Amino acid sequence: MSNVAIDYERQDALNNARNAQMPNASESHPSDLRVPQKPDNYNDAQYPDNYSQSNTGNNPAKRLDDARKNEDGKDGSIKDVAKTAKNVAGTMAGSPKAAISLAKDSISIGKYINPIADMPFVAAFGAALLKDLLDSVAGPTVILAILFSILCSIFIFMMLLLVSANSKRGMASSFIKKGLILIGGGIVDSIPGINFLPVESLTVAVIYFLTLVERKNSAKE
Repeated sequence: MSNVAIDYERQDALNNARNAQMPNASESHPSDLRVPQKPDNYNDAQYPDNYSQSNTGNNPAKRLDDARKNEDGKDGSIKDVAKTAKNVAGTMAGSPKAAISLAKDSISIGKYINPIADMPFVAAFGAALLKDLLDSVAGPTVILAILFSILCSIFIFMMLLLVSANSKRGMASSFIKKGLILIGGGIVDSIPGINFLPVESLTVAVIYFLTLVERKNSAKE
């Protein structure tokens, strides 16, 4: 009997030890348990993008919509440039209809001219005009003509950098497009025999026209 009593005592001690190690449900889930909540002064901008669902970068629909707007803007710029080139050619050919259309386009785009922000274009056009005048003097000298063309293109490129820095929309593709137009105009202007043509001035005029078209399309969005 003593052995049986000892076994019962050991079993009771073991059960008490187990109960002491395992808390009950009320103890493991206290009623006053508090879960951290988002503070009142929570700011999404202070947290990484992968924690902010409202961030535009994590919204595929927003990115797709922005991409479509950019593509529409590019298509609109190309169409406007092609239309203007057609009207200019028609006006030079003596077409009254083309002249009227060109006048309407000039009026619609002219209201987007910003005298203060467009000062770099004024400087660029002045340099291009001076270069074209120097070409008429140094026309027979091929080396001087090429040197003037390179220096003028570099100056116009620096003016484009100033305009891009002051622009509200940093459009890399637009800057590349204008840079290619500038390079193409410089190459054409360096061809011997056509120094009498104001190629550099026309190049600046085309680039400025593209800038006004971009402002017009940006205002529509």
